[in-house]
Amino acid sequence: MDAVLKAGESGNEKTVPQIVPALQSEDPLVRWAAQQSLQKLTGTTLGYGWSDSPSKRAEATQKWVLWCKDKNLSTSNAS
Repeated sequence: MDAVLKAGESGNEKTVPQIVPALQSEDPLVRWAAQQSLQKLTGTTLGYGWSDSPSKRAEATQKWVLWCKDKNLSTSNAS
């Protein structure tokens, strides 16, 4: 969780792909930290809610994967 929050504090959009996989964490605090960091870095959540159902989180995570592709930033396999 600390690494995810630090990435958000970096101000560097290039850290977004490193944060995206944390959106699917089993730990709700890690998901919360990822949502906060992504919003801080990009100004959006793309509809992601850390406390949403697993299916809603998965759908929103795919939006983040596409966001990264649009910015030519590679992501780990986030599903």
